[in-house]
Amino acid sequence: MSKTLLINLPTSEIASTLNFTMPVGILSLAAYLEMNNESVDILDLNVNKKRYSYLSKEYEYVGISIMIAAQFNLAYKIAKEIKYVYPNTKIIVGGTHVTQFKNDIIKNCPEIDFVVAGEGEQQLLNIVKNENKDVNFIEDENLPIPAYHKLNFNDYKRDTSNWNNPYNADLSIRAPIITSRGCPNQCNFCSLIKHMGNKYRPMTINKVVDMLEYLNRDFGAIYFAIYDANFMVQTKRVIDIANEIVKRNLKIYLDLPTGLPINDKTKDIVDALSQAGLIRTTLSIESGNEYVRNTIMKKKSKQTDIFSAIEAIRKYPQIYLLTDFVIGMPEETIESLQETYNLLVDLDTDDITISIATPYPNTKLYEQCIKDSLFLPDIKIDELYKSLEFCHANLKRFNIRPYNLSIQELIKYRDKFIELKKVKLENYKNRINTLQI
Repeated sequence: MSKTLLINLPTSEIASTLNFTMPVGILSLAAYLEMNNESVDILDLNVNKKRYSYLSKEYEYVGISIMIAAQFNLAYKIAKEIKYVYPNTKIIVGGTHVTQFKNDIIKNCPEIDFVVAGEGEQQLLNIVKNENKDVNFIEDENLPIPAYHKLNFNDYKRDTSNWNNPYNADLSIRAPIITSRGCPNQCNFCSLIKHMGNKYRPMTINKVVDMLEYLNRDFGAIYFAIYDANFMVQTKRVIDIANEIVKRNLKIYLDLPTGLPINDKTKDIVDALSQAGLIRTTLSIESGNEYVRNTIMKKKSKQTDIFSAIEAIRKYPQIYLLTDFVIGMPEETIESLQETYNLLVDLDTDDITISIATPYPNTKLYEQCIKDSLFLPDIKIDELYKSLEFCHANLKRFNIRPYNLSIQELIKYRDKFIELKKVKLENYKNRINTLQI
């Protein structure tokens, strides 16, 4: 019997992105097990399409990563199938969704033997070694480089032919990296603190660039997405990483899907990262209304800083810019929605992502919605853990009602934002057709 299999589930149709990427979280778990002399295999069901491939071999432990509610039912189905064929196999689940709904899963899912909330490396190791140790958040310097060697990079190619690509580089394979953990921010709709803590734990500058150099040299990777929850906590560190990339003459390209800061340091960061290969980034603006954005969401970004940040980015026409917004917070009004819409019209951005305010457990937003009975009548609180629709990226429905706004009015503005997104994308196509570097 082999020791451990880690399963990455197919990307859900309502995930934040429909394009799957290498499962860097699972790669980190695998590397930690290997560092401690444990055998481990990885099965990515985005790549391996064989329906029952996880039944082809018996394992002592099977770990399943569940990131959003829409993946849960498939995960539980797989757990039941494995248990039926291999009743002695221990099933472990972890991931962001599991952290949010740990108690519900323990209560309702007898086929699942272990539920790992929060960071998984040490907890998983404790399980497979049958040890009961206290688990604290791990300093990044004690973590090995994720087990990229267990993947075939070519399995993760995607079509980027319609992208802004003035360098004519091969951007078809995007290698994800994580250079820090934890987030000191206090956004009221985010449960990250429960998952990774509020202490910021960064890799050293050299270790970050060593990892980039290793992936570039040994796997031919040239395009990297930095998936830190908050890469920008320490401005000097970000700039020093960029300068070290330039110093080592690495010919690579960078993507910041979790975004740049919106403050007086943005310009310095953009200037440095553009020299290191930044070609895609995000600004998480969240709302055009300052009260909702800063007092309610705790974003701490001034309206003037938003435009200054975009001006700093537009200095470099090779950089693609996505902006994120959330609609439907309890304090949302017609006026705040219109302010958000007006801001979006004015912003020089290539694309926009609209998310629906979603009260995940372990957030202040969730507590507020429970206290004030804001969940819509058809929402079953005790079944959210297995809902196919409970996700901020699901634009098809709302889960809560604002204090002073009807769902019909929210739907009207949601549709306006979707139409505006089409306009922005068309403008983006026109821009890259005339782009010169």
